[in-house]
Amino acid sequence: MRQDPAIASRELGAIDTTLRAADGTDIGASYHRLASGESSDLALVVGHGFTGSRAKEDNLRVCATLRQRLPLVTLDYRGHGESGGVSSLGLREVLDLDAAIAWAHELGHRRVVSVGFSMGSTIAIRQAALTRTVDRGELALTTVNQPDAVVSISGNAFWFYRGTAPMRLLHRAVSTSVGRSVLARVSGTQVDVADWEQELLPFSPEEAAAFLAPTPLLLVHGDADTFFPLEHPHAVHRGASQGAHDRELHPAVDLWVEEGLGHAEAAVSEELLNRVCDWAISTVHAREPS
Repeated sequence: MRQDPAIASRELGAIDTTLRAADGTDIGASYHRLASGESSDLALVVGHGFTGSRAKEDNLRVCATLRQRLPLVTLDYRGHGESGGVSSLGLREVLDLDAAIAWAHELGHRRVVSVGFSMGSTIAIRQAALTRTVDRGELALTTVNQPDAVVSISGNAFWFYRGTAPMRLLHRAVSTSVGRSVLARVSGTQVDVADWEQELLPFSPEEAAAFLAPTPLLLVHGDADTFFPLEHPHAVHRGASQGAHDRELHPAVDLWVEEGLGHAEAAVSEELLNRVCDWAISTVHAREPS
């Protein structure tokens, strides 16, 4: 279910704005203060999964829980919700997240943790990595707003994964003009796959994770995820650990395998979201100079 974004924002006491990504794409975003009204040095920037938006019911529930603990920025990735442009399935969207992190800083939050669900987790890992390296391939994307930590929930590790029925269906939907038209009509998501026709593809999440250290990474994944089985978080964990080792840095990566957890926003409980907040707070505070 998708609410009108303006109504949803008013119900949560949010401030709405339109951000401008580095490539000129307009990005709809909202700022949610702490429910208590207190100030916080730390904020979350929360990115939805494919076909999601900040005004969908599952995202609103997640937002309502998180803002009991921390203020947060939510955004609609390009081709979704109120944002312009077309979805590139997680490639160019790193620029959208980069703009949202910059806005969180402009709002007075010195520390920012990015939180991504499914496609949003791909974007969060890649955005953080691209503050330290230039993306592989023709796009050669870079980002400038480094988060203080990254949380990946129900994310994938590899491109073109078709190992589960939902992912085979998704690939069929996005790979044909008819499928993309149906997606646009049913979910409102506008998709363009031109960026995936490059000879040399950009870094996958598994590869991008190698550039994250010393930025802490939390991987949260359910053993009942029907989209991406546990090989995905384990591969990202290995990528992050090996990348840190190769650069003689401490591998600041945690993996939580959650029993019975399904996929992304629809599956997470308040208890899990509160543990994510605990991790974000303790991790960022542990990195503060003594």
